Amino acid sequence: ETPFLPVPEALLRLGAAAGAAVPGGGAMLTPETLGMLARGNTADPRPAAAALGWRPRPLAAALAADPAVEADRWHARLLPLRPALRLGLAAVWVGSGLVSALVAPLAHSHALLAGLGLRGAAATAATLAGAALDLALGLALLLLPRRTRLVGAAQIAAMLLFTALATAAAPAAWADPFGPLLKNAAVLVATLALMAMAED
Repeated sequence: ETPFLPVPEALLRLGAAAGAAVPGGGAMLTPETLGMLARGNTADPRPAAAALGWRPRPLAAALAADPAVEADRWHARLLPLRPALRLGLAAVWVGSGLVSALVAPLAHSHALLAGLGLRGAAATAATLAGAALDLALGLALLLLPRRTRLVGAAQIAAMLLFTALATAAAPAAWADPFGPLLKNAAVLVATLALMAMAED
């Protein structure tokens, strides 16, 4: 027998409120879906059957007649991940921008940009411009869910540009044990996955 875990109504309402705040409407638990569950989603089928001349089937029979295909299973597995993927990628971009602008010492950025021939005010301007671009792309991913593919394409272009510049400035970064450049491959794949799941 399938086990059931009771959940307090207050906790469900809190989860529904959090789901309503998820950008893109990807959450499965919202105040609307919770209200539907509270009201119930079944009724006497006889009036509809009489009006439509249609005989309803038991759920088991209907599912057996139209079994789920691989695409249905992929959709069911990936849909809950879409909001988490969006939030995770946005956190990477916004976090990178904030760290570059407010946390990391400018001397560190200047040392890196010296490999590109940028020094002094030019290096500072390039650092702040890169931080602003990171912030803008991260916020766009959160605030423009209907433009996910466009924002994702801009992120990929920026990532490839940053990777190329970092490779030219400090090729030894590819051998860094923390993999600051290698991790771009994972971010690239995650961005492509979110773009594929987008409903632009």
